[in-house]
Amino acid sequence: MKILLTGASRGIGAGIAAALGEAGHAVVGVTRGLAPPEVGARAVTGWIRADLDTDAGIARVLAEAGALDGAVFSAGIIHRAPFGRALAAGGVDPLAAQIFSDLEAPLRLLRALLGSGQLAAGSSVVMLSSTLARRTVPGNVGYAVAKGGVEAAVRALAR
Repeated sequence: MKILLTGASRGIGAGIAAALGEAGHAVVGVTRGLAPPEVGARAVTGWIRADLDTDAGIARVLAEAGALDGAVFSAGIIHRAPFGRALAAGGVDPLAAQIFSDLEAPLRLLRALLGSGQLAAGSSVVMLSSTLARRTVPGNVGYAVAKGGVEAAVRALAR
């Protein structure tokens, strides 16, 4: 099977890439970074460098991924910030940025893949969440909201 894997270059994504590769799957990795991938990510058979927070990044994935049998949405970021701080350096609202990157961006990519027919109906889709959706820590309100939203979206889409 050919699987699209976001966040494939490091962390949990690299581990997922290694496991999928060991199981004989072709893994198309999506990464926003330029850093070399971790060892586990070497199982990736093709790389797409794209910022999934942008329309151009989603378009790039659509243009380069081809037909897929499944997708794993593993990419994630954490903007740690006190809830009372409305803007971070550069005028960015950390709450809005977190929710967009970890909730809206993967849903927009999934919708685009389904709409283009590259990810056929009935394909396997995995969207990673976190225990922090239910057991939060200070400074991670946006992350908790985003991951809780991912869980709700998965339940809604599974019906």
